[in-house]
Amino acid sequence: MNQTRPWLLPFAWIYAAAVWIRNKCFDAGIFGSESPSGKTVVIGNLSLGGTGKTPHADYILSLLDPFKTALLSRGYGRQTKGFRTVTKNSNPFEVGDEPLLLASRHPEAVVAVCEDRLSGLAKLKKLFPEKELTVLDDAFQHRKLRGGLNILLTTWRLPFTDDYCLPAGSLRDHKVRARDAHAIVVTKTPKSATPAERAEKAAAMEYLKVPVFFSNIIEGRVVHFAGPGYASAESLPNILQAEARKQFPVKGHFKYRDHHRFTGADLQRIRNFIGSFAPGSAGVLTTEKDAVRFMPLVKSAEFEKIPMYYKEIAVDFGSDTATFNKLITDYAQS
Repeated sequence: MNQTRPWLLPFAWIYAAAVWIRNKCFDAGIFGSESPSGKTVVIGNLSLGGTGKTPHADYILSLLDPFKTALLSRGYGRQTKGFRTVTKNSNPFEVGDEPLLLASRHPEAVVAVCEDRLSGLAKLKKLFPEKELTVLDDAFQHRKLRGGLNILLTTWRLPFTDDYCLPAGSLRDHKVRARDAHAIVVTKTPKSATPAERAEKAAAMEYLKVPVFFSNIIEGRVVHFAGPGYASAESLPNILQAEARKQFPVKGHFKYRDHHRFTGADLQRIRNFIGSFAPGSAGVLTTEKDAVRFMPLVKSAEFEKIPMYYKEIAVDFGSDTATFNKLITDYAQS
């Protein structure tokens, strides 16, 4: 049993009851919801986060015709409000790091942010009428919107079936909401997971009568901040050369909260740490999402003196690839 904070269960029951009542009001039509006119693929979860929504949105965008597809996100962590389009040159603090990452990876697709998803969809349709389908990142919890194809993500380590509502667990929405999903993706599946272990996970969700897929995160190439090309092994500091795609001899770990806004003081702290090693013997490696927020800072500094790299990540559906891809493309072509 994955009950992480059992002493908070009484408060979780209160929270769960309130969320259950809210959902019932939407189901009964007391609170309004509507289906947008265009096709929508909604990606989301029931928990606070950490299920891998952005790499899965990236994966789905890659499956679709970029000239007919848009992506709409809230732009979590941005310092602006309302509707904004996102390009690879946008400021992450104005549009959010995740939408900027997706815009950089998919320059042909329209990427936009808006906290009000229905309003954002309406503006996308007005500004880009040629876009036939919109991928909505982290919109499953928005009951005012009825998605065309709802993809619910949940992690292998803590699937929603074993989790509890806040504050005892990590669920921000009631488990009953899983019934609105058209497919479940169990993310971060260990590569060592056996068919029997997968079948056991899927059996716990069998009552939903929707397909259950399994995905895992795979590591990609190591990229220098200076770009635009990918760093070769010879151009990396010694610390990254031998195991650039596998495991690194870690000299230190700087940990920041998700969506942290990096400052000059953060960069100086890293510079000082790197400076304590012989030149070329150490480098900085971060996530691609963190790199998006670091980029405006290092571009205004002498960042070439700090060997900074990020590692790409991608999603792999393994044996489920063909079936999952067909689910997405069939809906897009319907």
